[in-house]
Amino acid sequence: MPRPRFAKLDPAKKKAILAAALEAFALHGYEGASYNQIIEKTGISKGAMYYYFDDKEDLFATVVRHELEEIMQQFHELPQVSSAEEFWQMLVGLLLQAQSYFAAAPMKIKLLRSLMKMRSEDRKSPLIQDLYEMGERFSAQLIKQGQAIGAVRTDLPFGLLVGLVTAVDDAGDEWMIEHVDMSSVDEMGHYAEVYTDLLRRLLQPGETKLKKTD
Repeated sequence: MPRPRFAKLDPAKKKAILAAALEAFALHGYEGASYNQIIEKTGISKGAMYYYFDDKEDLFATVVRHELEEIMQQFHELPQVSSAEEFWQMLVGLLLQAQSYFAAAPMKIKLLRSLMKMRSEDRKSPLIQDLYEMGERFSAQLIKQGQAIGAVRTDLPFGLLVGLVTAVDDAGDEWMIEHVDMSSVDEMGHYAEVYTDLLRRLLQPGETKLKKTD
């Protein structure tokens, strides 16, 4: 966590620090980014920088959490719908919105790719846990809304449904992050439709009855 002085810093200076750090970590990853070069680019002395952050790891965590918060602000509220069909079309629209958002933010994409690499190396990192918790909150919100209008099944425990959707969404997000800036609009549109169909097949109420075992 950044030191309390960072929260009190002039907004313009705070923005400059976060922008310089985002660019460095996005382009070079955590290991490759130079803390000294980030400090030089901000125009703040090295001594002053330590008033705000303990070290490079602290700065990286601050940048990642700042970017994740900005992303969640874009998608924290689901549009209200009144039918199952509207629900699934809403999900397609959200995916298309996310694709457009990330396609227009190449530095965010690169930073998230660094985070994905870190996840493969250390799933217990606090940053990775933050990422999973964000995914779980979104999944829970999606399921609650879907169940309220009959679009999502209720025959499985809520926690299990959240886990299933989070796992599928996690895999889908990773694929999108890797491909969104290398795919055409038509390709990403097709992906949104197929991905939504996958979730629909998993979540929509069905006629399946569990057989009793002796």
